[in-house]
Amino acid sequence: MSDFDLWLEKAEDDLDAARYMKEGKRFSQAAFLYQQAAEKALKAILVKEGEGLFQSHDCFVLAKKAD
Repeated sequence: MSDFDLWLEKAEDDLDAARYMKEGKRFSQAAFLYQQAAEKALKAILVKEGEGLFQSHDCFVLAKKAD
């Protein structure tokens, strides 16, 4: 499995968990997991584009780097 696939799988797992938390009205946990899913999906894109793993937890920074 490629690094891209690993990051994307982690993002999908976090997204599933966020949806579960949202359904259970655990909104703060859901929000955290939605952010984690977005961050990991952006990292997957960076890896796929050959940028490597960029050390940041800031989705705005990651999105700008992926642009």
